[in-house]
Amino acid sequence: MTGRATSGAWPVTVACRLTPSDIFTRLFNVATAAGAAGAQPNAAITTAAAGHARTARLTPAPLGNETLNRDYYRRGEAKGSCFIASLGAPRRQRVRPGDASEIGRLNALVTRAAGVATGGEPPKLFTTIARHRRLFRRWLRFAGALMPGGVLPREDTELVILRAAHNCHCDYEWRHHERLAGVAGLAPEEIDRVREGPGASSWTGRQELLLRAADELHAERTISDPLWSELHALYSDVELIELCMLVGHYEMLAMTLNALGVQPDRVPAGPPPRLARLLQRAVRS
Repeated sequence: MTGRATSGAWPVTVACRLTPSDIFTRLFNVATAAGAAGAQPNAAITTAAAGHARTARLTPAPLGNETLNRDYYRRGEAKGSCFIASLGAPRRQRVRPGDASEIGRLNALVTRAAGVATGGEPPKLFTTIARHRRLFRRWLRFAGALMPGGVLPREDTELVILRAAHNCHCDYEWRHHERLAGVAGLAPEEIDRVREGPGASSWTGRQELLLRAADELHAERTISDPLWSELHALYSDVELIELCMLVGHYEMLAMTLNALGVQPDRVPAGPPPRLARLLQRAVRS
């Protein structure tokens, strides 16, 4: 069983090995520990036992005089059958990138072309996912329909992608898209401010709405009625369909990158080459 708790810039995962006989006692203990770590009240913790799953909403209780040692939990050391491990730690590679013999000639050509277009090496995201040959080609077509081939303005698209990368703690996704966001028209200070979220100052009304939408979709897996009404005043139905799909896709991609342990690419400094910008315009036209 795992549950995620967030305290400022300190995201943690709470994980326990549970038996059916002690599941509710342990869940209460986990919720209490999460509360001491600064987790938000009423955090949803998904539990599984005896062959079925149920969702329990628990309000973390104070620990009295006991103080939770965050450094102890950051190291992921066990305390009973529970531990808290930092999500921000470097991830080891679990699935390595494939070579041409593993990903196939066509996929190898696609990954090399992507490297040339961006001015760097073949993206490890591509060479890793391409080991699933058929899935890679179908995913690539879908991803291209969202970015760069979507109907939303590119500046809006990159703003949303950066927020999704931040929310999912995906450094790989962030590194690539902070570069693309600059080409799309976001200023360096705006890119940095994405990490502060919609509450930061200096956002336009449109940008604030997009960031709020990305955060609500991340936290609640839906958009509230009041926010939807505000968005619908600025965006068409088609654009809002794309917005939801965009957040979902880049969160899925971030989770895949994190789980597979895809290592960072050597991203060249400065904007992508002119070839990449021409290709992006061609896809959108």
